[in-house]
Amino acid sequence: MFCVPVCPKGSTSLEETIARGFATSPRLSVWCNLDLFTRLNWVVQRKLKGHDPRIALYIDDIGIMASRVEDKQMEEVSLIIEDMLNNFDYNQALPINPSKKEIIPSTGLKEHLGLRLGRNKISIGSKAKYNLNRVQNKLRTTLSSSERSSLIKRHKSYKSYNAQIEKENLKES
Repeated sequence: MFCVPVCPKGSTSLEETIARGFATSPRLSVWCNLDLFTRLNWVVQRKLKGHDPRIALYIDDIGIMASRVEDKQMEEVSLIIEDMLNNFDYNQALPINPSKKEIIPSTGLKEHLGLRLGRNKISIGSKAKYNLNRVQNKLRTTLSSSERSSLIKRHKSYKSYNAQIEKENLKES
């Protein structure tokens, strides 16, 4: 389907993984694990009720954010989620890389997984915002039609990304 060998390009390895970089990869990843992610969302919402929990899912990364939560409570949730990822489907365990598992206490604005986390709201991260501003500035000065059409496509994609995040903020309030 959309799987590629785990090893470098051109390898004859039989072990395969979801291809990264394709537009369908995140959708396929979520679809294949939808039951697990639905259960994960349910557990996080129940355990962190009253703390505005949010979950960000990517192909190989899960971010869970909540406000006004003590480290001990987040550690408990982390252990439950780790157990779920390892044992939810015995045919398809999703092990966690211990070096990437961390709980970061929040003070003011933080960024995680390319999202800026504010008080009860998320927005696009600084890198995406910088790129959007750069594209807007180039659009003002570029006269070449081929370069301009490329910039317009990039501008639309950044605006669409921003609109999607804003829509999520509206859903929560």
